Amino acid sequence: MISIKDFASTTLQQLWRLTPGPQRRALPFLGVLCLFGAFLEALGIGLLIPLLNLMTGESYSPQDSVFGLVFEYFGAESRVQMLTVGFLLIGVVVLLKSIFLALVFMFQSSQAASVRSPIETQLFERYLYRDYVFHLNTNSAVLMKNLITEVEVVFARALLPAFVLVVESLTIVGVLALLVSVEPIPTLARVS
Repeated sequence: MISIKDFASTTLQQLWRLTPGPQRRALPFLGVLCLFGAFLEALGIGLLIPLLNLMTGESYSPQDSVFGLVFEYFGAESRVQMLTVGFLLIGVVVLLKSIFLALVFMFQSSQAASVRSPIETQLFERYLYRDYVFHLNTNSAVLMKNLITEVEVVFARALLPAFVLVVESLTIVGVLALLVSVEPIPTLARVS
């Protein structure tokens, strides 16, 4: 019986071998984009903490808050004004984060699609260069199914989920880093 660790390692090695050179070179850039997306996720969550403190009455003056400069710039002096400015700021951050993550997803999808095309071409070339007896013994419908369906299975069930797994893992690490930096003892007690 194969272990999950061996299966994952083998699958990742096979995906790496299937990935053409230009797409391999784009992976570090994609990783940086994913890290920045995780940072924006953590920032969106981190901006809620000062507002929650403001809502619960722990911090009332603009100087006590992380948003102090923003509150002073907009002239927010009352608690309601500070909450309004703070939630508008969070809304802007969430909007920018959503636009950025949509662009990252488009780049991710284009990279995955550019991996798919060479796989299809390689498989087609292998079929073309097979001997005549192979084509006599193999139904052409099976070959077409392999070219169309099986490549789609690799694309949809292996490549895209691998990209999503990397992005979500980086997001989780970013949020955990934020939580550990804000409240280390309760976070570590919950995680362990």
